[in-house]
Amino acid sequence: MKCWKESPTELACPQCKHIIAQEDVSQNQQLDNVVRLLKQLRYWAEQETKSCQQHHENLELFCKNDQDFVCSLCHGSEEHQAHTVIPVETAALEFKNLFLSCLNVLKKERDEILKLQSNMDYECQTLLEQLERNKETVKTNFEELHQFLEEQEDFLLTRMEEVEDNIAQKREEHIDQIARELCSLETIIWEMQEKCQQPINELLQDTGSTLTKFLTKDIFDSPVMFPLALRWEFWDLCDLSAILKNAMRQFKDAMDSGYPLCKAQVTLDPDTAHPKLILSENRKSMILGNWPRLRSHCSKRFDQCLFVLGKEKFKTGRCYWEVTVGNEDGWGLGVARASVKRKGIVSLDPAEGIWAMAKWGDHCTVLHPSHLPALPMNWDLQRIRVSLNYIGGRLSFFDADRGILLFAFSEASFSGEPLHPFFWLQGKAQLILCY
Repeated sequence: MKCWKESPTELACPQCKHIIAQEDVSQNQQLDNVVRLLKQLRYWAEQETKSCQQHHENLELFCKNDQDFVCSLCHGSEEHQAHTVIPVETAALEFKNLFLSCLNVLKKERDEILKLQSNMDYECQTLLEQLERNKETVKTNFEELHQFLEEQEDFLLTRMEEVEDNIAQKREEHIDQIARELCSLETIIWEMQEKCQQPINELLQDTGSTLTKFLTKDIFDSPVMFPLALRWEFWDLCDLSAILKNAMRQFKDAMDSGYPLCKAQVTLDPDTAHPKLILSENRKSMILGNWPRLRSHCSKRFDQCLFVLGKEKFKTGRCYWEVTVGNEDGWGLGVARASVKRKGIVSLDPAEGIWAMAKWGDHCTVLHPSHLPALPMNWDLQRIRVSLNYIGGRLSFFDADRGILLFAFSEASFSGEPLHPFFWLQGKAQLILCY
């Protein structure tokens, strides 16, 4: 390659006489590997002939203390008497196994990083695709209300594009960070692999430097893929787009007012609580008691189901509240119509006026329709955000700590009736409303 590049004239194929441009020529990596291997074999052959400079004996032993080759006479000398001396083949095998062990650790870490990158790409692509679908929904509905909504259309699309740019920017930042880490790992891996392929004499030289690179390597700290604020911005846009489809007539007023997503300060209504439910004094938490408590008769109270409603009611706009659920036993969260049945057995069904998700045993599920499967989650839920988009007919459940959508009731028919936060408890579970 060096001679080729330095050639002042054009060269042609000796068989077909076709002129070959220099930029069309690339290095033959396989041939280069063969040449390098031959050089290593020649070097090994030269090393095999080396002998002890002091005793002129073959260097058949390796001193682990001095990390150097010795002969049998050196081994018996006072200098090496207290040292650990082993045959060079044994030393080579030990260090090779050590290098292989280090190599396995590095490869495992590399695989974990590649898996992280794959998951990040998948999640990023999923978010961008869903964002793109929402953009199309926004465009379609704006065409029908173009005269009034022209300014609002530009506003929403700009917000979406900003989120899209932020997602893409975060992706590039993480890719750059991962690329740097992979480059560092690949360098160490390459050195380890090269070391393992070296002849015994060369493999045992400078072993400390090679191991130091592995031992002093910083542990890769997995980055947060997307900030929580960016996720909430994303879900906020998704939620807002539902208004266009489900409440076209109310959309004009919604855009005039903005219908901001407000945090609701929910408190538990003791007049609706089943007698076995024990509410805290501030009405922000509850547990299940062993026996029914004496309470005044109230037509609003659930008398058979372990339910309680929030005191607040919602019949317009968008709001959310968050609940700490923990890992104990069963619980349920959602909303219920103000007219929901209070006496006797109440079905947890949208047809009965209850939209909820719950934890049953070790998995979470959506309460009716019954054909819906358990929600696929491989992590523990600690805090849930219940997001009510009344005007859009949508109720969403999020992992509040991760910004991940768990499930959403879309096109829900609230029938213009006020909705109350809904809670259900079982066993040793405890629900705490977040401030």
